[in-house]
Amino acid sequence: LGSDWRRFAQLAKLRDGLCAWGADEIYEAQQQGAIAVLFLPAGRFPEVEAQASQLRGQNLVCHLISERNPALHAEVCQFGMAAILCKPLLGPEESGLLDATVTVAEQAAQLVAQQRQQELQQQQHQQLLLLQQQHQQQLLLQNQVVTQQQQQQQLL
Repeated sequence: LGSDWRRFAQLAKLRDGLCAWGADEIYEAQQQGAIAVLFLPAGRFPEVEAQASQLRGQNLVCHLISERNPALHAEVCQFGMAAILCKPLLGPEESGLLDATVTVAEQAAQLVAQQRQQELQQQQHQQLLLLQQQHQQQLLLQNQVVTQQQQQQQLL
């Protein structure tokens, strides 16, 4: 356990793609069959702990870190769950997981475009209201002019 954790810590510092941590990365690594060694803090992920024997049956080294080792348990808890990988994770394009999904960047771009379109529509609506008000004022002025002309003709 100690040598595996030291290896994970070194790989995490190197950031060379041969380690993963957090539920999302671990799930992705498991989907890609990339996990060699898995570290689980006891009591944090009961659904994964329940599958530990299955994982070991798949030739994975699975360390369940007990709270009886408080320093290591606390360190593993900082990562959530962690793993040493036997191969780097493939990106969404390479793994085929991007097929029917929209990336976060695309979603953000769509939201920005939608927000911009709403702003433009609001501006157009405000401009239209302003034009309507100006038109009504012109009509009022024309009516006043016509009324004044009629009054002047009556006086003559």
